[in-house]
Amino acid sequence: MKKIIWLFNLLSVFVTLVVYGLQLIRPSEQSFLLGTTIFLPVFLVLNSFFLLYWLIKIDRKFLLSLIVLLLAISWIRGFIVFNKPKLEIGDNNVKSLKIASFNAHYFRRKLKEGKAEFFETEFKKQFLEKQDVDLLLLQEGTIRSYNNLIKKEFLYSSVLKWRNSIYTNYPIVNIGKIDWEEEKNRCVFYDLSIDKDTIRVYNIHLGSYKYPKSSDGLVKRGAKDLFKRLRKVFKTHEEQIDLVVDHIQECPYPVVVCGDFNNLPNAYPYQAITKTLNLKDTFVEAGSGLGATYDFPYFPLRIDYIFVPKEVEVLSHKVIKAENMSDHYPVITEIKL
Repeated sequence: MKKIIWLFNLLSVFVTLVVYGLQLIRPSEQSFLLGTTIFLPVFLVLNSFFLLYWLIKIDRKFLLSLIVLLLAISWIRGFIVFNKPKLEIGDNNVKSLKIASFNAHYFRRKLKEGKAEFFETEFKKQFLEKQDVDLLLLQEGTIRSYNNLIKKEFLYSSVLKWRNSIYTNYPIVNIGKIDWEEEKNRCVFYDLSIDKDTIRVYNIHLGSYKYPKSSDGLVKRGAKDLFKRLRKVFKTHEEQIDLVVDHIQECPYPVVVCGDFNNLPNAYPYQAITKTLNLKDTFVEAGSGLGATYDFPYFPLRIDYIFVPKEVEVLSHKVIKAENMSDHYPVITEIKL
């Protein structure tokens, strides 16, 4: 029995190392293995089980999985962190900027009967009135008259047909967008005047997978179809985030990047933002726990992010587990001005 478990352990380690290597290669250069990096969390969990098994058996074979997990520390921190609280959100003694990002799914939730209802009033009462954010970025948020309801909570706003919107208490001095071909999702940027300085905020919504969430739906689509869609989305994300990175590199102001990336922390878009642009993830800096931002029934997914410049101090980060609203959860961070 031990020999069989050891064999599977070796196979798990090999596959995990291959995935590590793929993360160093651009998606367009990964050939038939493109898309497999999305399974990194699964491989890390498998290695954790092997590590525990060999430890219980008091067998030095645990060292192999331990080394593999240690090699993944930088990526693991993108999935789970344990930071001590730096600040209770709303501390009046600290001058700060509180930012929220939320894929609102058009403020429509599906009911069991197949019908749908809008939850904008509930969102206002349960989120806006309690969190008191200075800056709210929405993806899939431009629909119906709810805009008037949310606008009342802020001094300035911009609601455009590109499906991305902003509500803020700071003047908006400029607005622009980055076009992506054959995609409804967009990247919109806003220049805000804050205490005589200007910062640019990017509101990003990368291409969607359009997968069913139910097990029956996934089985019906089939593995071949799912991998085909994975490959297409990964290539699309590479093209989209490259345009964003090029645009940000030309920006004369400090930037904040928010939005629904539709991909995990070990994927190319996340690496491009944090490494190429040298921005930092507010969850890694001040979050705690898994930080899942998407309501997926099989394992936690963190696909919604807020990134800030390296020199900015992140005071807090949290995810609001708002039940029965969007399939995403609002993400809030507070940074020191």
